[in-house]
Amino acid sequence: MAIKPIENNRNKVLFLKLSFLVFLLGLGFMTNRMIAERAKNKNEQVLSLEAEAKKTSKDAEKTINNFIDQSQSLANDVLGETTNFIRKIASESADAVSNLIIDKATEPIIEQIKKLPQDKQEEIKKNICK
Repeated sequence: MAIKPIENNRNKVLFLKLSFLVFLLGLGFMTNRMIAERAKNKNEQVLSLEAEAKKTSKDAEKTINNFIDQSQSLANDVLGETTNFIRKIASESADAVSNLIIDKATEPIIEQIKKLPQDKQEEIKKNICK
């Protein structure tokens, strides 16, 4: 059996160590790139979510303002209709009370006129109608 020189073995071990070191460095760079790409994607997603949230908030604000405007318009319409209805009822009530007072106040006078002779009744009617 022949003895192999030690130097050849050392060269192989050194070559294996250097190869392993280069492999680890390459693996580190690839891992770093993958992590940076994921972080970039996450940042883009966060930015797009923030932009969408701002857009949604603006849309919600417009919807709320539109709802408030419509509610105020409806409230004003209801208030106007209610006010008109109350005025109409008050006017009709005032007319009814007025008519009732006139009827009750004139009823005894008319009864007294009816008790008079016919010629006096005619004379009073002519004087009233002038």
